[in-house]
Amino acid sequence: MPGLCVGIDIGGTNLKAGLLTPDGRMLDTCKHQLTPEEKSEAGAVSAMKHIFSELLGRSGLGPDGLLGVGLGVAGIIDDKLGVITQAPQFPLWRNFALVERLSKAIGLPVAMENDVNAIARGEKWCGAAVDVDNFICMAIGTGLGGALCLNGEIWSGMDGMAGEFGHICVDAGGAPCGCGSNGCLETFASAVGLIRMVKADNYRTVLDHAADDAAIPYTLARLAESGDAQAKRYWEIFGRALGQVLGGLLNALNVKTVLFGGGLSKSFSLFAPAMEAEIKHRAFPAVARNLDFRVGKLWEDAGIYGAAAALLNRIDRRERTW
Repeated sequence: MPGLCVGIDIGGTNLKAGLLTPDGRMLDTCKHQLTPEEKSEAGAVSAMKHIFSELLGRSGLGPDGLLGVGLGVAGIIDDKLGVITQAPQFPLWRNFALVERLSKAIGLPVAMENDVNAIARGEKWCGAAVDVDNFICMAIGTGLGGALCLNGEIWSGMDGMAGEFGHICVDAGGAPCGCGSNGCLETFASAVGLIRMVKADNYRTVLDHAADDAAIPYTLARLAESGDAQAKRYWEIFGRALGQVLGGLLNALNVKTVLFGGGLSKSFSLFAPAMEAEIKHRAFPAVARNLDFRVGKLWEDAGIYGAAAALLNRIDRRERTW
């Protein structure tokens, strides 16, 4: 079957890859857990070549049956040069020419996309945003990342940094953020933010039932869903912070669709009421009218779809605008 492509979602723990048709059908997926050695530049290229070869081997295809490989990775990316300037989950990567090195290793074209841009691109291609050309994407998980789709194209900015909504300040005197600033949206509306607030309040109902820090947001969600008033309060804080930032973004951009991805978007019903109320308070009435809030459909596969779509878009920008 000629003309297939591979999308690889590069996470700090695992590589997730998929084999897709140009019309967006996922034919196969596989996962590879990274070893410490595979987090170096050379090790990462080797691991990506391995998962690529595994997919090809299972499909019975040779490289001639493929258009190329798309990559999605968290970090500061120069997508024109195919270089990762810095990646928070891979501290050994500095000005890493990943596109060139992987392309040489597998003998095929390679394209690369920021991880949240990939989520937005994947949802635009085959998910919850197929029918809209202008939207804000918020990916809420451990942290909070963002992306913009304007006129059907992902807008990455002049330096590839557009969409860092998690680092818009909502409280100038607030808690330190991992970016080096204070009071960023991410310190309230993310897993890191929820964990910080619960620990600061010494909220024993959650802390005594969560197996570890990673379980705190999900324990908090279960309590809020069961009617616990204090648990609900954290989700209201989460929603108000989101609404504060979205009110400003919507005033600036005047788009009508906001798409939510990432694991914590599954708790949309818990933070949406406070978020929507804050948007109405912050945004002009015309801007806040008829807003369309959506939760992604592709979930854990969104990055794979988006990475593959980045490749297809790079191959032919004139015909493909996902």
